[in-house]
Amino acid sequence: MDSAYRNNIEYSRSLQEKYEYYLVALTFTILALSVQTAKFTDDKVTTSLLLLGWGLLIISGFIALLRLEMQPLGHENFAILDEKKEILAALKEGGVVAQNGSEQLIEKLQSWVDKNEPILNKFESKIILQYQIHKYLFFAGVLSVILSRAYRPFLGLFESQC
Repeated sequence: MDSAYRNNIEYSRSLQEKYEYYLVALTFTILALSVQTAKFTDDKVTTSLLLLGWGLLIISGFIALLRLEMQPLGHENFAILDEKKEILAALKEGGVVAQNGSEQLIEKLQSWVDKNEPILNKFESKIILQYQIHKYLFFAGVLSVILSRAYRPFLGLFESQC
């Protein structure tokens, strides 16, 4: 594989990891600041929006932590799968099928790859879904907290003009 290509892929992955950690930290930071600066009133709308925002941010943060915990396992298993695929391709290309039981080795490797590749693809889809859920719950939580803070002042703009 081309060195420049590999360097760009590694750099891209590094940026993605930093962004993921930043988003998790931001989720819990916004939650903590919102909790610390909360002012409850008798207004059920603002209280409901605030509590909804907190709930969404908590769920978003925990999903993100779960995803961060699962990612290394996924990468490790995909590396094993890729290694077995490379060995399998080398054995098939080498033409050693008829020598010393290598046919059985090829069959075992192919069986392992066929069995585990769908499992790992499902695992990868699960991690992607967790990211999507985390991201949308984060934005919904932040929006809910903002609306809870802005609801009363926004209504106050119209009350003073009537």
